Amino acid sequence: MCDYFITDPILQDPTSSSVRIVWFTECVGEANYVEYGESFSKTAICKTIRLSRIREDSVDKLSWVFRSIYRHEAILENLQPNKKKFKR
Repeated sequence: MCDYFITDPILQDPTSSSVRIVWFTECVGEANYVEYGESFSKTAICKTIRLSRIREDSVDKLSWVFRSIYRHEAILENLQPNKKKFKR
């Protein structure tokens, strides 16, 4: 399990009844999902992929090293407009 996110969750492609939520971590995680809806009764399973081209400076600043970054995505469906309820 990841202890932290590299990014805050990003909401994308909203419609009148759905939204895509994306976030990035340094670990693949296991059974990633988002709970939502009344009493958090709905579950959206996440699709997780490893980004393949992420590099950063090495300690000596003379070369690049690979960095494992994972993108997690879930689609929340059957949302009701004008209702807010979430937990962290």
